[in-house]
Amino acid sequence: MRLHEIRIFFMDTQLDILDLLVLNLGYVESHRTWTVNGLSSPFARIYYVEKGHGWITLPSGKYEVTPGHLYLVPAFVTHSYVCDPGSGLYYLFVYEELKSNVDLFDMYDFPIEVPVEDDALFLFRFFCRSYPELALQLPHSDPQGYDNHESFAIFVKRYRKMHLYQRSQLRGMVYIVFSKFMTNARPKVWTGDVRLQKVLKYINTHLEEEISVDSLADIACLTKPYLIRQFKKFLGYAPLQYVMLKKIEKAQLLLVTDDIPVRDIASALGYTDASYFIRLFRKKVGMTPQEYRTKMK
Repeated sequence: MRLHEIRIFFMDTQLDILDLLVLNLGYVESHRTWTVNGLSSPFARIYYVEKGHGWITLPSGKYEVTPGHLYLVPAFVTHSYVCDPGSGLYYLFVYEELKSNVDLFDMYDFPIEVPVEDDALFLFRFFCRSYPELALQLPHSDPQGYDNHESFAIFVKRYRKMHLYQRSQLRGMVYIVFSKFMTNARPKVWTGDVRLQKVLKYINTHLEEEISVDSLADIACLTKPYLIRQFKKFLGYAPLQYVMLKKIEKAQLLLVTDDIPVRDIASALGYTDASYFIRLFRKKVGMTPQEYRTKMK
């Protein structure tokens, strides 16, 4: 099998196991100017703008929000936005319940904005009517409620208890909407390197363990210095920085979807010292795990 064939097989396999679950789905209108700064959540956000105007600011730049377009904000990406009075948009919040392989957003560069036809509007309207229980009850249409909604964990539990046909319908919608972004997504350069594929898959399937650079170098059949250089070149992090990032991201998801104590989350991620885990979390997220859990609830 040639290199480009391996690359296609790897990415197709990742897509086959993609498990995006619906957290929230609804429609909201702004009755005044919305200005929200520094949002970051353990779920991805997709917006369909029906009317109005605004801006979304991401690390990659500032994007004008206009009707007839879909907008994608990946999980754990800090962003801000402004919406003019009278703007109306549909929102779809999704998350991966179990990340057992490489994050799709690590594999592809996705467009933030894509133009869509009327089928997207029909899809959002249909599913909003069919599943009103998934809509956020935002007081006075306050967008801050997106991240401070008291029912975050309740929505997760509700989804898990849905009938199979309901989860199948919602998952089908997610795939259709997500495919609009996949059309113009570009595979990242590292996905052509089979050795890095093995390493990243190992990391994401062994987050409960203590992972060393030596073990990763052995898996990749590379020297430690070369592995470190490749990581920094293609992923922007040293190997252990990437490991820590993925552990913290999983901790953020567990903190808002489960009620288990912080010390148990630390243990589940391979940290024998809960105090050390809390310090790492605070350094990365800007608050302690308990503070993060409280804020999200």
